[in-house]
Amino acid sequence: MDPHQAILNGCAKAEAFFIETVERHTKSAVVDRSGSCAHVTLIVDDMAYVFNLGDTRAIMSCNGGLNYIPLSSEHTGRNKDEKQRVIDAGGTVEV
Repeated sequence: MDPHQAILNGCAKAEAFFIETVERHTKSAVVDRSGSCAHVTLIVDDMAYVFNLGDTRAIMSCNGGLNYIPLSSEHTGRNKDEKQRVIDAGGTVEV
């Protein structure tokens, strides 16, 4: 399977499990509109596939921790492009 598709499938299964679990154990009619956070790194041979969602950050340590390489950027309302993406999709952003 394509690593990109594998990550998407895994995230979809995790979300479905979460929603099913919450619905089964929640008696309240309150709708939760909070966001999500996740970070996934799938390593296949010598390639790292990185996925981040929400306010997560990942770095890869190099040279015994003396250097690092950013693997992700924040998906938060403080990020101008991310805020606009959410608004364009019909969402709201609270910072």
